Amino acid sequence: MPKTYPADYPSRDIPDLRDLYRFSADRYGGKAAYLVRRKMGEPAVPRSFRDFEGDVDALGTALVSELDLSGAFVAVLGENRYEWMVAYLATACGTGVVVPLDKELPPHEAVTLLNRCGAAAVVHSGKLSAHLAAIRRDASTVRVWIDMDAAEDAPDGSVRSLASLLAAGRARLAAGDRAFLDAPIDREALAVLLFTSGTTSASKAVMLSHRNLCANIRMIQGAIRFGEEDTDLSILPIHHTYEATMLLSLLSKGATTAFCDGLRYIAANLKEYRPTTLELVPLILESLHRKIQDGIRAKPATRILAPVLAGVAGVLRATTGIDVRKKVFRSLHELLGGRIRVIVSGAAALDPRIWKTLSGYGFRIRQGYGMTEASPVISNERDRLYRKGTVGVLVPGMEGRIDRPDPETGIGEILVKGDNVMMGYYQDPEATAAALQDGWLRTGDLGRFDADGFLSITGRCKNVIVTKNGKNIYPEELEALLLRSPFVKECLVVGEEPAPGAPGAEDGVRVVAVVVPDREALAAAHAGQPAPEGEALRALLRAEARRINQQLPTYKRVVDVRVREEEFEKTTTKKIKRFLLFGR
Repeated sequence: MPKTYPADYPSRDIPDLRDLYRFSADRYGGKAAYLVRRKMGEPAVPRSFRDFEGDVDALGTALVSELDLSGAFVAVLGENRYEWMVAYLATACGTGVVVPLDKELPPHEAVTLLNRCGAAAVVHSGKLSAHLAAIRRDASTVRVWIDMDAAEDAPDGSVRSLASLLAAGRARLAAGDRAFLDAPIDREALAVLLFTSGTTSASKAVMLSHRNLCANIRMIQGAIRFGEEDTDLSILPIHHTYEATMLLSLLSKGATTAFCDGLRYIAANLKEYRPTTLELVPLILESLHRKIQDGIRAKPATRILAPVLAGVAGVLRATTGIDVRKKVFRSLHELLGGRIRVIVSGAAALDPRIWKTLSGYGFRIRQGYGMTEASPVISNERDRLYRKGTVGVLVPGMEGRIDRPDPETGIGEILVKGDNVMMGYYQDPEATAAALQDGWLRTGDLGRFDADGFLSITGRCKNVIVTKNGKNIYPEELEALLLRSPFVKECLVVGEEPAPGAPGAEDGVRVVAVVVPDREALAAAHAGQPAPEGEALRALLRAEARRINQQLPTYKRVVDVRVREEEFEKTTTKKIKRFLLFGR
């Protein structure tokens, strides 16, 4: 078993999500829980912890007593916003089962998921009204549609207004209706149903209980410091467990949350809200890194001084404990509002070079690892426990081990156990039995723990390329190396059966990279001349592959490169949908 560490910060035992928001309302009262923009162009206004409690209780009362949705599955479909959080907790804390859905789903996929779980109601953003026309036609189980933005109910009663339901709920509460307030909560029962990424037919529906979610929130509280002084900017898709659980963790500790108006408004929102905490995925961090580096390169003096100053500041911090990085690189920190205390990165691996560069400028990057089936956080870097190239140590209360580790590398499938591990997959006993064995969750991820308990992820079990000689090749390892080339925007690596006599035939597999070139980088590198195309472009990318091959044993080397013009299709957390290209 890997070495584990106790909690760094105090955490409270939270019996259920209702207790979470009510405790916060009692403790933080009139402090702003959320900053809410009602209309683009208008300033955001605060909604206090007491306001939030009142809105959750009012909507929950309306769902139970006005719409008779006790025990029902209620889907929530919309952008990151205050009303989403209200609907989520109003459903999960006394009404029924909440089903967060991706607002980017095509109508036919949304219909499939709604019908798969038998959703009786959908709470949706008004911005999706046109999108919902097709969904409403074919979602056979849905009997109630609730618009987050409508001022009043539709005249024909086909759509209810969230505002009218809040008013109705408040009236019922004033009249003594306690159907929602006193509804028993079974912490072991299904509370949240989350569909994993993939095609609608292949996606699994993860069942999480109050116990699962509250256990993970407690683990996060013990590993990452959040407090009343913090302001968070919610950017990642809110339907994803990573973002939703982090927002619940912030709510539990008295932090204020603002909502991003959209990806193109990130820079403006950072200046407006001046957040202290962010949850990001590597793709956004990489974009931030590029902007910072572009700004540095634009000024010759800064280009020379930046790495020198970062080095001096690092030595000063290591030898004296004095950290001057934020002062030295103040202009860079102002790009993020000037108050960032910690950035939590998850959902995919972050290039160690980017981690090192941003850390050198004084940005505290804390990587984490998790999956929906674990509610989702499994490990993370902590304030005093971080190591380059790893995803930190297990969160407090989580157990882990490596199944059948390779004798040479120590790599094997990562198995974890804890109260945050899911109940199982909805209506899929076979998949549940395969994933949950003797209380251990088989993550499907490959990795290893070092002697100090730091976890490194090397790939996915189903993606491993196995040579004829039994050697394992991890595509993700090669992809990370290829992505260090300025000319590679995206790439996937796959193993193919070689023709007799072709490179790799002796190992029974050819390692091939499918590359989306970075056109901007190519143009910049060939200023004043046409950028390479066709066979010339392929030759350049092959040269990049040969360069990384020098770092690899023979059996791992990329023997061919194929050029792809369009970007790969991705999930909303910016992971490439590998199965669409390789059928797995």
